[in-house]
Amino acid sequence: MPIYTFKDPQGNPVEVFCSMAESTPIGGTITQNGVTLIRQVDAPQVDCRADVRVESTALHRWAPGADSYSSDGKPQFGSKKQVDEFLAKSEGDYIYE
Repeated sequence: MPIYTFKDPQGNPVEVFCSMAESTPIGGTITQNGVTLIRQVDAPQVDCRADVRVESTALHRWAPGADSYSSDGKPQFGSKKQVDEFLAKSEGDYIYE
């Protein structure tokens, strides 16, 4: 069963196990052990990693101008936007047809 996060009157988080069919809508209230709890949004925090590389399979291996290269020569960039910028500047010279 899923765990849902609620807030007690003091603002402390309280986790409640219940089925999806019995779950309370976000902002809804339940009473548990005589305490009214308000359902909160569950938004887990995801760690951002700075070492993530976007590898382009549309470009020739060892295409000059890439930030780095994989072990087999595929060009790697810091973001998808950088790949798009590289493609636009290259005017199609390094793109596989």
